[in-house]
Amino acid sequence: MILSRDRLGVKPLYYYKDNNSLIFSSEIKSIINLVPLASSIDDQRVVRYLSRGWADDSLQSFFDKISIVSPAQNLIIENDSINSYFYWELKDNKDNLTDIDDLRSTLIDTVSIHTRADVRSGVALSGGVDSSGLASIINILKKNKDLTAFTISPPQTTDESVIAQQIANDLEINIVNIDVSNLNIAEAINEAIV
Repeated sequence: MILSRDRLGVKPLYYYKDNNSLIFSSEIKSIINLVPLASSIDDQRVVRYLSRGWADDSLQSFFDKISIVSPAQNLIIENDSINSYFYWELKDNKDNLTDIDDLRSTLIDTVSIHTRADVRSGVALSGGVDSSGLASIINILKKNKDLTAFTISPPQTTDESVIAQQIANDLEINIVNIDVSNLNIAEAINEAIV
């Protein structure tokens, strides 16, 4: 069997493999519905994610027994072995640098397409360049209508909520600060997914 994920990882692909079965899906909950034992949370991975705000480059999901197929990766599963290779890689194109106006236009067009909806918009705001830029573009496109930013105050780590609050104030958008210092992360995630 061959599992293959799209080049840029737009669509997720997860899998669970034991001695008797291979289950794959674009949604983790589908795997957990078939194999409830696969729902055990990798607590350390979740804490690292919430502390840093990004997942590492591992092929492991937030669940101990559910793995991720990387973008542009083929997995070849034969008997008990899994081999993989990447069928595509993004090439550096330093000779064809984009004009700043083209980049701005492309970003605005992309955000506009991805925020088309009949529901309110939200943005995860850390106060960093990426999330602040996205919040600013969405805010311009939505003309201050119904945009809410969300930020997390994680335990035992750098709290960027003050910076996020300042950005939200500058953009005149609502912000919700989620304090997770007393939250049992593993339990909350398990309840949300299962």
